[in-house]
Amino acid sequence: MFDGRVSLKNPKFEYKSDYSEEIANGPYNNTKANKIYVLLNECLKQTGQFLPSDVTNLGYMKAAGIMPNYNGFGLLSYMFYQTFIDFEKYNCNYCITYCLAEASYHITKKIGMKEIFCFPYSEFKIDGKQVFPSVLSDGATGVRVMIGNCENSWNIITKGKNMAPLKKQLQQQLRQQEQQQQQAQLRMPL
Repeated sequence: MFDGRVSLKNPKFEYKSDYSEEIANGPYNNTKANKIYVLLNECLKQTGQFLPSDVTNLGYMKAAGIMPNYNGFGLLSYMFYQTFIDFEKYNCNYCITYCLAEASYHITKKIGMKEIFCFPYSEFKIDGKQVFPSVLSDGATGVRVMIGNCENSWNIITKGKNMAPLKKQLQQQLRQQEQQQQQAQLRMPL
């Protein structure tokens, strides 16, 4: 996932001068989708080197988008809340987020996450030409990769309320789901 580069002493994000080959060979039959895939995948591959050495379970927010007509209704904040419920359920101690838009960047800062690197849109190129404008319509200038301590962020999100009963309930649900899956596998004919 991280190309074997995890928790390096002096991490450095490195971008290539051209991504045309990666985009052409992307997993989708759609060039636009492959551009976004390659942009995010380049960030993902290099994230490991920036991780703290005490990461045990890493929560990962890959992508979220809100249609312009629904901006300002708190949907992104709600998605973050629901995501952190899953992080609690799976005992994640850190989480990473890839912020392509300014709104997600500002929300992650509000919940205590820190930027570990940015892939500027101006450096993402095909045949020497920028794929995306240097500054998007919302003011974003690149993919900002954020990291946060899940417990700290959860405390900010829940305003310090004791969420131990919820965490216990979520972990019980997870155990029940795992048991049900195991039982279903045992019942399957060979």
